[in-house]
Amino acid sequence: MLIARITPLLFIIFSYSALAEHGDLRAQSKESNTRWIIQDVVIRVDSLLKKYDENRFYLEMNVPEPVLTHLKSELLQRKYILLDQQGDGIIGKKLKIEPNLFLSYQKMSKKEGQRILKANISIQLINENGVIQLSEWIEYNNSQIIGTDFQSYEDDIWEMSRFKEIKAGKRSDHFKKVMEPTLIISTIAVTIFLLFNVRSQ
Repeated sequence: MLIARITPLLFIIFSYSALAEHGDLRAQSKESNTRWIIQDVVIRVDSLLKKYDENRFYLEMNVPEPVLTHLKSELLQRKYILLDQQGDGIIGKKLKIEPNLFLSYQKMSKKEGQRILKANISIQLINENGVIQLSEWIEYNNSQIIGTDFQSYEDDIWEMSRFKEIKAGKRSDHFKKVMEPTLIISTIAVTIFLLFNVRSQ
């Protein structure tokens, strides 16, 4: 019978919708806000420096020492040569990074939320004579799925890693993306079944 064929399909569709609504089908990041932000900043800086073939410089960024250490680690992994600020007689350029970040949290469902980053980053490369060789202003937005315990992602050591805005209770666009097509497919399937059922009688 047609109903026997349709029933498993409808069960699968509605099961998927229920799981998606509760966030079980999407991976949630466990990284702290600081690590996520720094990795994101390094990606932008790396993309810019490669255009100018620059890979050796002093690093200047007004952030707490643990944050600066993480930034240096990320740059070293990308094969950049970081000069020692205390080094004697070493001549090199200076990379100056000044971030202006706004971090917010949006609750998406019972099991997941989204962190949203709005960033404005000033990047300057200053040569040995103090002349600004490169000056860029990067503006971008980024987001990532995380858990609902948003405070566990914040770091006390860096003010910019804290959420400046918390949005809770707003429904996501899950209905339009998943539930609406599901209802349409289900309606069509039931309509076809009823049509054939009526004709058979």
